[in-house]
Amino acid sequence: MGRNLRVEDDGTASLRADLTGSWEKWSDDPAHQDRGLLKLALTQRIDNDTSAVVGSVWATKPEFRGEVDKEVTARFGLTFSLDTKKE
Repeated sequence: MGRNLRVEDDGTASLRADLTGSWEKWSDDPAHQDRGLLKLALTQRIDNDTSAVVGSVWATKPEFRGEVDKEVTARFGLTFSLDTKKE
C-alpha cells in the first residue's frame, strides 16, 4: 500500500510512503520459524534522477536480525537512474 504525501505542480510525487506486510512460511525448513514482516519506506525525490529512501522493518520473530537491542531496524538508501532518456 502506498501513498503520495507531497505532489508537485507538474503532478509528480516528491514524497511517498509505502507500507507492505508479508508472512514468511518455512514449514519445509525446521531450522527457521514462520514470521510476519511489516515494512515502511519513505521516499524523497531529490531531483528527476535521484531519490533518498529511509525504511523501517518490524518482524514477529527475531531470527535473521542478529544481535539487536530493539525490535525495529532502520535502513537508508539512495536510488538513482543511470540511463535516462532526455527528450
